[in-house]
Parts: sequence; structure tokens; C-alpha cells
Amino acid sequence: SQPTFPPCEAPPVSTIQAGMAARPDRPYTYQCMDNGTLSADQQRGINDAFAAWTVANGLAGIPVTFKLADSGATGDIQIKRLAASVLNENGKLIPARTIPPSSAATQHYTTAEIDFNNDQFNVLNSRRGYTKATVHEIGHLMGLGDNKKGDTVNGRKVRGDRGSSVMNQFGAYPPPASQRDDLAGFIPASPRSCDIDVVKVLFNV
Repeated sequence: SQPTFPPCEAPPVSTIQAGMAARPDRPYTYQCMDNGTLSADQQRGINDAFAAWTVANGLAGIPVTFKLADSGATGDIQIKRLAASVLNENGKLIPARTIPPSSAATQHYTTAEIDFNNDQFNVLNSRRGYTKATVHEIGHLMGLGDNKKGDTVNGRKVRGDRGSSVMNQFGAYPPPASQRDDLAGFIPASPRSCDIDVVKVLFNV
């Protein structure tokens, strides 16, 4: 049976950022530069996330889709699992991060990198966990910022309810064993309507 989601919450307007450029003529390609550190199941989770965004964007008429790079080809989006820990701008550990080109602060871009934590805290293990983390990072590629619970947008508080947006953040990090692979359900496995509605505005759809 389908899960029951709470009311949808769009990511705060204040956290919208530069994202991938519109490319209606061909999909962006992605490539796992894993050097054997990502299992086949984890890579399937990554594939699931890109497929979910491709379907959602296609249905909404958003001119950004994705496909796995052909063997031997260089992907537009490089996916890596780092030997070191992944930290955010405040120096805190996070499961993954998206790195656009240095020019991305002022313009849309056509290449990017997604880095996964070295998993020293066993945060992401399964296909499910990698789907959740990747679908969130692709949201950044689409121009969405983190959905920060408690921010005020248009006079109302952002709830950040579990499962309400792919731009919700993982809970406590490092999480207890009960929350590994986002078992707590903070992040849905595919974009919600509110996520797509914001992206449609960004791409003038």
C-alpha cells in the first residue's frame, strides 16, 4: 500500500539556489566514480533516484532529465564516495553533498559532482538509503535548497514534516541505528508535488 504523506511543504524561497541549465534536447548523464566502494545495490539506489526525478520532470514538462552514462563515456554528473568525511559549510557531518562548478553562484551549469560520506558511521547502507540521499542531492541540482524546519516563508512556519519534501534533511547525524538509511522517513523516495511546483517556477514552466 502507498504511504500516507503529511501536507506538502515547498522548500523555503530563501534557500533556492542556482541549478542545472535547461536542456530539452538531450538528458544529462551521470556516472558513478566509485572505485569499487559502492555496492551494486547502492548503485541501484542512485539509479532509482535519477529515474524518479526524470519521470517527475517529464510529467511536469521540466526540461531536465537524466540517464546513466554509457560505458567509457564521461558523465555530466560525477558521483563519488569519498575517503574522508563529508562536511557542510558549518563543519558538521552530512550523508552527501552536491558540488556545482565554481561559476554556479551566478549562472546555471551543465556539470556537477555528488559526494557521499565515507560512511564511517554506517549511515547509508542499503538501496533505500542511497535513493533517499541521492534524490535530495538531485533536488539541489534542480535549484532547490534545504527545507529548514522553523523558517518563516510568506508568514508561515515551514514544518519540514517527515516525508513532506525531498528537500527535508536527515534527522540527527550521525543517527542512531534505528534511523540509518532514513528509516525514520524524513525524505521521500521521489519528488513531491511541492518540490516539482517550485522547480516549475524556476524553469518558467
